[in-house]
Amino acid sequence: MEKFRKLSIASLESIGIEHLQYSNYTIFDYWDDHDNFYEEVIVKQPVLVKLSSYSIGKELQENPSEYWLKLKFCLKADITESEKSLSLDNIIGEMTLILDPNFKFIDENWSININSLFITAKLGKEETRD
Repeated sequence: MEKFRKLSIASLESIGIEHLQYSNYTIFDYWDDHDNFYEEVIVKQPVLVKLSSYSIGKELQENPSEYWLKLKFCLKADITESEKSLSLDNIIGEMTLILDPNFKFIDENWSININSLFITAKLGKEETRD
């Protein structure tokens, strides 16, 4: 847990950026707030990744000495000053990552504004959510 405390905000944000780069800025099998299924959602670049919150948790059941790190990021399109004057809403959504004590990826959660100008989404054919 001590190594979690020594991290800077910039290093935590770089974890979020690396995760987006590794996934090629694409989310597969995404369900939105209205239970619509999307085969893939692509975040257009450039994108700003800003840490909005983090928490450290402790595994209580399997291994009570193990900790995890939960990082929540706000994703925004990196728009120019002239685009800001057009009143573009540059908020794309949120990405939450959960990492083990060795900073290995455990899980992710997304909340994406599908209607954002900075998102390309392909609707899927799935009818029901598991």
